[in-house]
Formats: sequence, C-alpha cells, structure tokens
Amino acid sequence: MPVNSKNCIADSILNRIVEEAGIQSQGPFIVSDKGYSSNCFFTKTPEGDICIRVYFKGFEVDQVKMEVMSLIYFSEKNIPVPKIIKLRNGSYFFNDDDLIAFCYYCIPGRTISQRELTPEISQQAGEMLSKMLTYSLGYSEATIPRNDYEEVHKLFRNQSSRLASLLNVKTVLAFDDFFKRANHACYFSNLDEGLVHGDFYYDNVIFNNGVISGVIDFGDAYIGHPFTDIVIGSMEFSTTADQFIDKACMLSFLLPFKNYLRQQGIKAEFFYDTIILNCIMFSILTIGTDNENDYVLRFHNFIEEKQKNTIIDIINNVLEV
Repeated sequence: MPVNSKNCIADSILNRIVEEAGIQSQGPFIVSDKGYSSNCFFTKTPEGDICIRVYFKGFEVDQVKMEVMSLIYFSEKNIPVPKIIKLRNGSYFFNDDDLIAFCYYCIPGRTISQRELTPEISQQAGEMLSKMLTYSLGYSEATIPRNDYEEVHKLFRNQSSRLASLLNVKTVLAFDDFFKRANHACYFSNLDEGLVHGDFYYDNVIFNNGVISGVIDFGDAYIGHPFTDIVIGSMEFSTTADQFIDKACMLSFLLPFKNYLRQQGIKAEFFYDTIILNCIMFSILTIGTDNENDYVLRFHNFIEEKQKNTIIDIINNVLEV
C-alpha cells in the first residue's frame, strides 16, 4: 500500500511540475497503487506517457537524488531505463515546501506477474541485468559502499522489538540463528563495488512484444556490491507463487553470470546464504500487521534441507558449466 495517497497532492501541483518540464498534459493524472515510498502519477503527452514520481520531504532526499542519478547514468550507457526530463530551470528536481519530484518518459509495455515467469523470461531478465552489470561496475562515486550483510543485520537488530510483536517466535529465532551462523561481512568487502539497483524483480522490468525491454524503479539504488542484484534477481525470477524455487528458471537466469561469478570466487554456500539474507531483508521491509508474508514463507521454505540442496545444486551447476 502506498505511504501517501493522491489526496495529499493537488492536481495543481502536478500541473506545475508538467509545466516546468515544458510538456503539455493531454489527460488526467492516474495514480499508481504500487508505490511504497513514492506516489507515482501517469499522464499522456504528445511525446508519450510520462510518470511523475513524488516524494514527501520526510523521505531521504539523498536517496531520491541517487535514483535520478542512476537513471541518468544508465540512460547515457544506452541501457533501456526511463528517460529523465530536465525542467526549464536546468534541474531534474521539482522542489516544493513539502515534496520533491521528478518526471520521466515511460518505457512502452507492461510489467509482468510472478505467475507469468518462465525459463525464457528468466533468461531474458538475466541477460538484461548482465548488460547492466558492466556499467554498474564502472560507476564511481566518493561513497563508501554498503556492506549488505552488515546492513541487513543492523536492520534486524533495530527492528527486533517490532518483529517480535508481528512474527511468531520461531521465525524471529530463525532470523537470529542465521546471523549467528553466517557472518559474511568480510566476504562482501572483497566483492566488486558499483551501482546496485536493489530491487531487480519481475515487477520492475518492462515486457513488450514478448521480450523484456526495459528496467524501472531505481528507488532503492545504492553504492554497494552488484553481486547482490544477481542474487536478488535469481531469487525473484525463479520463485513460484507458493514460494519454492523453479530450477529451470533459476538456472536460466544465472547462466549469463557464470564467468563473473567464477571471477569473483563465489561459492554455492555463500550464494545460498545471500539469498537467505535477502529473504530476511524483504521480510522485514514488507511485513505488515497480518503477521506472515510471502518472504517469511519463502524464508522458511528455503531453509528446509531439500530446498537448500536444490539451490546449492543449481549454483554449482552454473559454476561448473
């Protein structure tokens, strides 16, 4: 559910943003119901559909700037991402007393659902991310890269009281046991650094005429280890609706990365643990008041010995091909 509603943003504000972008809106503003940190409004223009992403000032402004800089960077490298629209004053950002916003041209097509995933789609997603990887590793900024293990462990510690009231004891203890067993902070420190999308999954790719044709939503982008995108992508493009791994989908997604994973010295156990790490992260970030969610179920499924062995076998197959 979005953190803010359309009622919080008057059409007059949206019209000001479009006007400052030098664009003529040809229809109403349609709000998306998918945003968790932003409000997204879509409207038609003579040049094509545009999206206006609006963040209230309580949200971290630096993260919004990171999102925009990521889109500009990948667009300059001819990666199919939404094209940011520069405002008349030369800035990419519309600033108001209570909000910050930017707008971009939408990539034609639609997102896909989990139930549509096939080995062919998973392979296309892997190939798209593989193209991004070259430029992700080439992105430089005077920022200390985020260590994903340390970041998720800190998130778990900070949210432990809240989790105890929302999840059953078995789940919270299993999360804690993972961090006691799998201390991988030093492994992340030795990985390549670069620009990380942070949420590479089926709802953040564009599907058009039977092929994946673009990547969207860089709202979670950060400087870290692009290996994490490979792990998240392999998990998201191969997990079934009942939260088990589809072997063919995972193998298809990962094959484009076999040489890179070897070059990084990745072992199957570490890859598996990083999947579990991200199950925990997304469990915490998406948990609501209904106690369990898909990521919690996925976590419990994946730590079962049979699923663990399945995932490790797939990784080993990729590394040995």
